[in-house]
Amino acid sequence: MTSEQVYICRSCQSENTRTFGSEIGLHFAGMTGLEKPIVFVFPEVAVCLSCGHAEFTVPKTELGVLESNTPVDSAASVMSAAGVSDQQSQPLPEVKPFAATADETITPKNRTKRRR
Repeated sequence: MTSEQVYICRSCQSENTRTFGSEIGLHFAGMTGLEKPIVFVFPEVAVCLSCGHAEFTVPKTELGVLESNTPVDSAASVMSAAGVSDQQSQPLPEVKPFAATADETITPKNRTKRRR
């Protein structure tokens, strides 16, 4: 899909569509999917602004990874943490909770207020 093409929505037949760049991570469902590669694609996505229907095409190399469940060098893919041994995994950084004082609390009314 190129941005010059007129895209007619297959769902509602509207011409109120636009094409966007995207970053999409495709992964297999369920617990068994944790042992399969996550495949990243960066397609142009045609989005219907009337009904929300979207379409994109998975490139041939990434499609092969999805079909074979085997990562290849030329495709952007990552094995999930379930497929990595304990020796290879890195500890996650510690996340410290933020304790806001009463005057720093962000509410919908003052959400743009800067914190000190």
